[in-house]
Amino acid sequence: MSMQRPVFRWLLFALCVGLFVAALGWVTLRTLEMEKQNTAAARDAQLQEKLRLSLWRMDSMVSTLLVRENARPPRHYSAFYSPADLFSNASQTALPAGAALTPSPLLGDLPAYVNLHFEVTRQASGLMCVSPQVPTGKDLTLANNWYAISPQMQNATRKLSELNMLLQRHPLLPGTAETPSEPKAAVKPAPAALPVDQASDTLSVSRQTTANAVEFNQRLKISNVGGKNLVLDKALPRKATPAPAAAPAAPVASAGMSTATLERSKKADVATAPPKPVPAPSDLQPRWFGDELLLTRTAVLDGASRVQGLWLDWPRLKASLLDTIKDLLPQAKLVPTTEVGLDAASLVTLPVRLITGPVEVASVADSPLINSLLIAWACFVLAALAVALLLHRAIQLSERRGAFVSAVTHELRTPLTTFQLYSEMLADDMVPDAARRKEYLTTLCEESTRLTHLVENVLSYSRIERGRAAARKERVKLGQLLNRIEPRLRQRAAQCALEVEMSIAADAAETDLELDGLAVEQIVFNLVDNACKYAAAASTQPKVELHAKREHQRVVIEVRDFGPGIATGQLKKLFRPFEKSATEAAHSAPGVGLGLALCKRLARELGGDLLLVSNEGGASFQFTLPVAEAE
Repeated sequence: MSMQRPVFRWLLFALCVGLFVAALGWVTLRTLEMEKQNTAAARDAQLQEKLRLSLWRMDSMVSTLLVRENARPPRHYSAFYSPADLFSNASQTALPAGAALTPSPLLGDLPAYVNLHFEVTRQASGLMCVSPQVPTGKDLTLANNWYAISPQMQNATRKLSELNMLLQRHPLLPGTAETPSEPKAAVKPAPAALPVDQASDTLSVSRQTTANAVEFNQRLKISNVGGKNLVLDKALPRKATPAPAAAPAAPVASAGMSTATLERSKKADVATAPPKPVPAPSDLQPRWFGDELLLTRTAVLDGASRVQGLWLDWPRLKASLLDTIKDLLPQAKLVPTTEVGLDAASLVTLPVRLITGPVEVASVADSPLINSLLIAWACFVLAALAVALLLHRAIQLSERRGAFVSAVTHELRTPLTTFQLYSEMLADDMVPDAARRKEYLTTLCEESTRLTHLVENVLSYSRIERGRAAARKERVKLGQLLNRIEPRLRQRAAQCALEVEMSIAADAAETDLELDGLAVEQIVFNLVDNACKYAAAASTQPKVELHAKREHQRVVIEVRDFGPGIATGQLKKLFRPFEKSATEAAHSAPGVGLGLALCKRLARELGGDLLLVSNEGGASFQFTLPVAEAE
């Protein structure tokens, strides 16, 4: 099979389009995947930024409370206490004469977000909590004398009872059997070696852990503004405060010193000896006991180790923390955790983890890549449609030209055969009858005219297709032009037993035209010739009407026959060239189907047009021409 057949051309075109679609589709999928990842990364970055700002706000708020409570002296946990310098010696327990007791600042109004301050004591019945807000014994008497029993004290009493019940449910309160000591740095086990196929996952996890640690340490530094490590056991260990240098030993007394003098000297040394250094209280450590959050620390007071702390009002504190980040994370939640860890979503001040909940992030602007892809696809579709249309037109034109060649071959074969046959008969003197010889000669003249007309049409259309239409313009009146071509029209009509009725309006006859007269003659002759070929046999009236009139700046020439008209199926391709095949040429009137297409092209070349204005009771064609400009 020849590759020139249309089916193979379309298959080749479809293959090329498929390859382009596959390539462009792969590029599109890869680009959309990358764009999706970029969009997800941008949204995640917005979420992480909101999370980071929320944690900073909450840590800053809690840090204020922790700095204040860490700086509180251990004696404030007693309802009434004497100044520290009055008890410089641990063995001295009696208050010196004239000394006054100082009420604890905690005996007044409670600080914000604090339910109760407490101190754990060991009694005969077990561990019990006492509170400076709930004085007992002598402290209660002093409080009754100095302060009125207020609703605050009643509320503190109730809270203390609840705290003792909580202590019974959690008897191993951290720090009850411990003495303050320097925290030891946690020793982390070395990570085990991972398989090679987990290398990429390990790298991403390591990067995330590093980023979390950096963020964690930055927030930790802000939380330690008070000069002390507030919360975390994971913080770097503090350096122990060096003990003051011992006082230089007193010079040894002489051998002659009396015993009494030695005793007085020893007592004086004891009296003037510097007090032993008291270790600083440890930092408050947050711990959960059920649903309650307590901050505890160990402190040395009067030579004994004690556990002090405060009971936080977690519901109020949580509501305030969430209120500070309401503009960032309106549906966030705070969830208790076992300990403060290196978690990007955990607070560094409290064992609490932030759950963001549904978060609205700003819409990410559309990437220009998407628009570029849309433009690329649109251009590809338009290009494919354009190529398909051109291919379709080219195939159609090729098929029509092939049909035209076949029709021309058929049209040429008949007169050439006639020429050969008649010329041979006349040359061999095979037609002795003079009338028959005249008939043969007349037939030869008609066939030569037919061939001439066919060749003229083909050559004229070829010149128009190449853009080389003749431009032999002349200035002539319409009446003169039609009168010049009238004999040829009547001769052609007479061959088909038809008459040409010509009527020219007076104003149209005197209208000047500036055009190619031969082209006008060719158009009008083709119209009359078509009427003779297609309408003469079935014409209701044996005539062809030609009317000319003027309409504004144009003249209208109408040619009408009284035949059967044009079939409906032929109307769409009436002015198309090469539409008549050899089969149609053999079973229809002579011609190759080029006349009307040539007439329309010539009419437009002259500045006018050719239209079919009526198809009822015969075909009526209207040929328009522009009027020449006045000289």
